Amino acid sequence: MGTNNNELYDILSDDEDENEARLSCSLRWLISKAYPHGSIPDYLPNEHFFQNDNNERFLSPDIALVLLSGDLYIRAFQYITNQQDQLINYDDIINYFYLQNIIIDINSLKQDDPLNAHVHLELIDNLMKLYFHLILDQNLLYQRFEKLQCKSVLSLLNKSTQLTTESFLIIWINGICEYMANQWSQRIPPVIDLQSALIDGTCLFALISYYDQEYERKKSKNDLNSLRYYLNHYNGNKMTNIFPFTIKNLRDNLIPDINLHAMLVDLFVLYEIEENFDKKNLSINFNDNEDEENICTIKSNQTYSINGDDNEDDINEFFILNNNNNNNEQITTGGILQASTNHDRQLV
Repeated sequence: MGTNNNELYDILSDDEDENEARLSCSLRWLISKAYPHGSIPDYLPNEHFFQNDNNERFLSPDIALVLLSGDLYIRAFQYITNQQDQLINYDDIINYFYLQNIIIDINSLKQDDPLNAHVHLELIDNLMKLYFHLILDQNLLYQRFEKLQCKSVLSLLNKSTQLTTESFLIIWINGICEYMANQWSQRIPPVIDLQSALIDGTCLFALISYYDQEYERKKSKNDLNSLRYYLNHYNGNKMTNIFPFTIKNLRDNLIPDINLHAMLVDLFVLYEIEENFDKKNLSINFNDNEDEENICTIKSNQTYSINGDDNEDDINEFFILNNNNNNNEQITTGGILQASTNHDRQLV
């Protein structure tokens, strides 16, 4: 496979293992929420890892410093909860999650040399889940398919209780793909597994083509690298991190489900919410003790068939299988993530 210049321009690092790949894309998501709409300052490098003279890889000290200080977390939390005008500190964030029975050790977050990467990933994961819970709107999803007259999807939403993040995303993508299949007079395979669907690319191209006529006109629309570059520089922005992981890591199955969800939720926000929704409704109160179930998503798998036929009487098969196992397994990290702010560094 030939080298793609766009891929190299976006992320210079050739991630070496699952730990580094996960931390890299989670950091990009966090930075995109701390500095939304492409406003990332120049002192935060695109390259998050460096390699020393002994070919050992470490987290960039510039990134490690802002993680240890809590600045990125505070900014991201203020944005997610729409409290940019409120004075919030590191302890406020930890205490908020404590009220949701999510215990995060702030001392471990502040530890340097080595940096506790698994604790930072745990906090980022919980910020993601909070963001999903606050931003995803089933009523907005219903309105979209009501406009498109997708009766099969509407009946599905009517029957559903509150959807999990994965269920929401699969229904959204499949509904749009069903509509585009009829417009293009071609069959689009249904999304059953989000990772497989992203690797295949067909549903992702159909989804973005529905919302974005500019992209639909592009000759390279069926190339994942070109799509990734397009989204990461949406509307001419320097770096939006909408697509925060490399195609190689996606194909190598190095990207966890929650990071795939985060990327697709960002697409939903970009295309369905930013022009139609007032973020004032997203504010939360630190004194509200919500149920943990309202914050944490439940892993689910679902599928329903989509074909390119015009027969509206077809009954779509739909299955939701809830797995109630808490996905709280500790995240192991390799030596490359034992970062310090004291290393002499040489960018890869």
